[in-house]
Amino acid sequence: MSAEDVVLQLKRKGTFDKLRKHLLSDFQTEPAGQQFMKKIQDFMEEMITKDPSLLDKDRTAFHSLMMDEIEKAGMYQTIQKEVVTTLMQADDFQQRVEEEMTAILNE
Repeated sequence: MSAEDVVLQLKRKGTFDKLRKHLLSDFQTEPAGQQFMKKIQDFMEEMITKDPSLLDKDRTAFHSLMMDEIEKAGMYQTIQKEVVTTLMQADDFQQRVEEEMTAILNE
């Protein structure tokens, strides 16, 4: 079975979604995740303080603008590196990935 076949089977079984949800849950409970959320909140509050008219925008426009500004500030890249180097390298996560791949290969 090729690597592409394994990936396709993992997607069909919903394994990627399960692993993604597990990582998100772990991230949210870790101090780094809580610090990241605080940083985002502080950033948004600062943006609104500078330009209170942001609150007058509809939700979609406000969300789009905030997401653009957060991305420009490089916040996502910073946290992505941390998640890859910590949570995704954790032994329990690696073990879950290996178990899922082994199950696919043994089918």
